[in-house]
Amino acid sequence: MLFAAGAVALLILAGLGVVFLRPGWQITSSKAPNSSKYPIPPPNVAVATGPKAEAETALAISPTDPDNMVAGANDFNTLNGDKWCAYYTSHDRGKTWKTGFIDGYLGGPPSLLTGYDASSDGVIVADSKGNFYYAGLAFKRHVRLPGALSNLYAGREDSMFVAKSTDKGDTFGLVSIVSTAIVLPVKMDDKEWLAVDPVNGNLYLVWVIFSGTNTARIAFSKSTDGDQSWSLPTTISSVGSGWSFINTPVVVDKEGTIHIAWTDYTSKQVYYTRSSDQGNSFSTPTVVAPVVPIPDPLPNGDYRTDSGVVLAVDTSDANTSGSLYVAWADYASGDSDVLLSSSHDGGKSWEGPVRVNNDTDGNGADQFFPAVAVSAEGWVHVGFYDRRSDPKDTLMEYWWAISFDGGSTFPVNVPMSNASFNGAYSPGYPVGTNNDFMGDYTAVAADNQTVAGVWCDTRNGSETSQNSDIYGAVVPYKELLKENRWNFTIPWPADNSTKK
Repeated sequence: MLFAAGAVALLILAGLGVVFLRPGWQITSSKAPNSSKYPIPPPNVAVATGPKAEAETALAISPTDPDNMVAGANDFNTLNGDKWCAYYTSHDRGKTWKTGFIDGYLGGPPSLLTGYDASSDGVIVADSKGNFYYAGLAFKRHVRLPGALSNLYAGREDSMFVAKSTDKGDTFGLVSIVSTAIVLPVKMDDKEWLAVDPVNGNLYLVWVIFSGTNTARIAFSKSTDGDQSWSLPTTISSVGSGWSFINTPVVVDKEGTIHIAWTDYTSKQVYYTRSSDQGNSFSTPTVVAPVVPIPDPLPNGDYRTDSGVVLAVDTSDANTSGSLYVAWADYASGDSDVLLSSSHDGGKSWEGPVRVNNDTDGNGADQFFPAVAVSAEGWVHVGFYDRRSDPKDTLMEYWWAISFDGGSTFPVNVPMSNASFNGAYSPGYPVGTNNDFMGDYTAVAADNQTVAGVWCDTRNGSETSQNSDIYGAVVPYKELLKENRWNFTIPWPADNSTKK
């Protein structure tokens, strides 16, 4: 279904409901005041539409210039046809984008990554001076193992890296290696997350090292000199997660406290830990909430899906400052919903989880791959894939939800993408296989004017011509909310600054 001008997307708003997971835990559904219609989704921009696939997005907005944004993705438009970490830079608040690749790719400028076959898993952050940092995983492909181990490589070398841009994301000339390992069939590094400390500018990198068929450890390293050097990795926690995908997002609050969350697929719980001494020590991990992992793949799709968590911290000047928000996809209701738990005491206790998507609970429509950000008013923004518009629960759009009350309710859900698409039209990964791949996450970012999102999109693909691109949209949420199509009182800050 294509959202043409003048078309409407019906937002079915759920009543308050409760789904019990385990004794002592429950999910409360967000309750919207009344039904509403959002007539035209925001304009979409093709961030990257190369002839080969792009997938798995990242996004950051410069705190010194909100018109300056940098997005990222795994991009297969390379000389060797393998994926490499690409960056897409905008200087006009997402209207136009130009493409670059992190140095070291085949045929490109040399760097410490020269000689690696591929790179992936990008994440982007910006510091208070407007510098951008791009973290990723680079690796060499060697011998693919046969049969059931075909996704593993004997003797593969990989490195966690961070690249720095001092020219507003136009180039990333400084590339540093954080950690290098020889990867065997029973050992593999995976998915890093990066944060910058607003107090001192430190950089903190967190990732997972799988070191056996039933164990994994969460590794931590930091740079105190702006990405010139990194500390030796230390272990935050060892968990029994097998080879399951495990996200470890990291954020830093205004006081410099480090916060980390992750999904443990063995215990089926979301965990949390914190450090108040720049990562020299971490608290004993505590449980945020249980999780019912979504199927991989979901029904009506053959692309990879997971229940990895995302994390955001409120660094605004609102009374919610310091609040933490963890979101993930969950199957407790019998379909995939986006759930969110919040902490308003620095991670000591957690509320929820609440259901972010406000379609009818348990209606069979799936929502997954959330991303979360907090804007200058302390409002919580969540982006996610949503299949509610298709009665067959197959086609999807990228949607956006907003909470005005510290993550307790999400009364506004609107489509951010202006076209529906089928995730099964994404190309296979590894290349040449039937394992369709849209990545493992999406990205949103917010300032005090707009919320921006970038996502993997297959609108230009088909069953016979598979293709995935990166699309984006920037929503002027203040202007949208001033129209107040939802007919309820919006809690504008006392100085009414958000109306200006």
